[in-house]
Amino acid sequence: MTIKFIMRVILLVTLVLAGCSNLVSSQEAEILFGELYENCSMNDHLLLRFVGPLYEGDRYTHVSLESVSGKSVIFPSGYNLQLLSFDGNQNKWIEVKNGVLYLPFDINYIVGKNDPGNEREVSLIPIKPNMGREIVIRVVVYGHIYENGIETDECTGAFVDFEFTP
Repeated sequence: MTIKFIMRVILLVTLVLAGCSNLVSSQEAEILFGELYENCSMNDHLLLRFVGPLYEGDRYTHVSLESVSGKSVIFPSGYNLQLLSFDGNQNKWIEVKNGVLYLPFDINYIVGKNDPGNEREVSLIPIKPNMGREIVIRVVVYGHIYENGIETDECTGAFVDFEFTP
C-alpha cells in the first residue's frame, strides 16, 4: 500500500464520519422539534410555502398557507407564527424575533374550504426575521381544526425551512 492510498482512505473515512454527525444532528433537531409540538399534527392538514417578497423593495418575506386536507383551520391574528433556528452547539431550537406586528389583535383567520363564511383557501403571511447573519429558519404556524362554525381542540400546523440572509 502506498501513502497516497492510505491518505485517501483516511480522507474518505473522515468525510463519511462528518456526514454522519450532520445526519445525527439533523435527526436530533427533528426529534426535539417534534417534542415542541407533540400535541399538534404538523404538515398533515396545511401546507406552508415560500413566496418571497411580493415586489421589488418589499421589506418582508411572505409565505402562503393553504389547507390540503379539506378541513378548515382557525388561527388568531399572527397565525401563532414562530420563527425557529436550530442551534447545534446548544442542541435546541432558538426563537428568532419576527419584526412584524400583526393587527388587529382580536381577529381570527380561517383557512380552508369546508365552512361557509370568510375562509381563505390561501393566506399570505408577511415575516421579517431580525438577525445579523445568514441563517436557516423554520417558519411554524399552528391553529385548531374549525368544524361547523366551532373551534375544536385538535391542534394542527405547518412548517417550512428557509435560508434567510440579512
